[in-house]
Amino acid sequence: MNLTGIKIQEMVRNTRERLEADFSKLGTKIHRFPRGLRGVNERYIVPSFVSLGPYHHGSPHLRETEELKHAAAHYLCEKSGRSVEEVYDKILSIGTEARSCYADGAVAKFTDAEFAVMMFLDGCYLLLYITNDPGCALLLNRMTMSTGPCMARDIFLLENQLPWMVLEALLEIVTPSPVCNFIVRSAIYFDIIPRPSNTRVSMDELERYRPPHLLGLLRYYQIGNMIAEERTSNVQFTSSGSSAIELAEIGIKLTASNKT
Repeated sequence: MNLTGIKIQEMVRNTRERLEADFSKLGTKIHRFPRGLRGVNERYIVPSFVSLGPYHHGSPHLRETEELKHAAAHYLCEKSGRSVEEVYDKILSIGTEARSCYADGAVAKFTDAEFAVMMFLDGCYLLLYITNDPGCALLLNRMTMSTGPCMARDIFLLENQLPWMVLEALLEIVTPSPVCNFIVRSAIYFDIIPRPSNTRVSMDELERYRPPHLLGLLRYYQIGNMIAEERTSNVQFTSSGSSAIELAEIGIKLTASNKT
């Protein structure tokens, strides 16, 4: 085999190994909104009040919220009796694994320390909002009064998620965990067409489940007990930008319609 043949062999083998490794992490990935659907209303894609994670970090219209993240982190750490450095170091220790949860090169511009700071601040902010701690009235008023509907939507946007391992690490400083009760309340808020109660998982099942992120936990609560036929529909369609597999990976299920 000549030199060119060896290079091609290495190239295709390395590409296959990279793709297989990436596919093996599909269950923990935080996906981008499918390219072929990005023409829809931006309110379904871009957060309007707070950025969580790297995809929309630094957007000019979201910078005002950044100082609230610092205050939230200080409040949570102080209340837990842990130092900010101790909690940050815990997030730093899982930084490499957390970086691998994002779907593209959005994290390449951040150093390990910068990425860990972002995860720490964003995670504390999200956790304080979920906890709804009345002892932090100033922050909660800023989060929930005029911006309440924006917050509720922002934290469940596909591109605005934090790896579950980050929340899991921070939950050690907030006990008991408020997340499952928050998910149940959120499900009621978002359930435009109420589902039969027997399609939802029990609280015990919800607490045992380890999702890729908060949105994944909401999805599991909503459809965890649905039978396979109710979750999917065997339809054929043509798309210039997104495949049915792409959409299924982010939880969008297609159903046939006889309407024009």
